[in-house]
Amino acid sequence: MECSEIVFACLQLFFTGVICYSTWKYTNITSKTLEEIRKEREYRETPDINIRFKEESDGTHTLEFKNVSKSEIFNLKIDVENADNIRMNRNYKLSDFGFIKNKIKYMGVNQVYEIKNITMYDFVNKHHHLSDLNFQLSYYSKYDQTKTIFKNIDFNLSQFENTVTEYNI
Repeated sequence: MECSEIVFACLQLFFTGVICYSTWKYTNITSKTLEEIRKEREYRETPDINIRFKEESDGTHTLEFKNVSKSEIFNLKIDVENADNIRMNRNYKLSDFGFIKNKIKYMGVNQVYEIKNITMYDFVNKHHHLSDLNFQLSYYSKYDQTKTIFKNIDFNLSQFENTVTEYNI
């Protein structure tokens, strides 16, 4: 074997190693990039629900549940702390209200569920103080992941001062 053939074989082996290393490195970077893209998409498409308590022009209020994410929500269960003690229109308990009692099977993107015609006395507890509304929301995402989130409406905020007259139980 000639010296030039040995040099050529060594160079060929060296460049084959460089190509193998480059291919491995590129595959590794691509794998990490795809993992980051998957995590970002999953984060972006993770369902989220906005809960608003808004005043209407007639002085009543609406409790609104809105899907503010870019993904559907399945089997949404809404648990409200002390829901049996909160009366709606003095007749119905909040826990007996349609979608809170039965759960929501499907909630599309930007879909809204509302409880209308609520008066502030409906949220006064037996001690004549405003009650916080604490929500536990459990649902499935389109990735079949179960998620539970907690939300709170704090009626001690200044926006609710002077909106409640005394309520006699």
